[in-house]
Amino acid sequence: MLLMVNAVNPNNSTSANIFNKMQESVKRFGLEDNVIFINKFLEFQQIVKTLQLADIVILPYADVKEGASGAVRTSIASSRPIITTDSYIFDSLPVGIKMPDNKPTTIAHFAKELLSDPEMYLKQKYSLKEYATKNSWDEIIIKYLRSLVD
Repeated sequence: MLLMVNAVNPNNSTSANIFNKMQESVKRFGLEDNVIFINKFLEFQQIVKTLQLADIVILPYADVKEGASGAVRTSIASSRPIITTDSYIFDSLPVGIKMPDNKPTTIAHFAKELLSDPEMYLKQKYSLKEYATKNSWDEIIIKYLRSLVD
């Protein structure tokens, strides 16, 4: 089952066009029973709960030059292993698996590899949980307050 969680901005022709192409591809290949599209803007807690349904989260971005990805931060909160493209937007992310491009064959290869190796899967989950704990707001606040005392 593929869960496609992609907020679509109806005022953005690129966003709407890509979403329509994804739907057309699913129909063309007869995958309607295997793909669920969630294309509405959801609240943070709804997104996290939805992502927790997944075994892995894949963020196959093109090489965009934005500063950071809100989607990856939300994905970290879901505590699921993450596969990203080796894109500038993920350069500062020290966890997850990075794949060289966002071609369907590459995505399938990396997903299959992770799902077929229980040890690697658990290692990814553990490292992600450790990263989330070390970078939680609670930890950041404590570090900041300690810096004021020192």
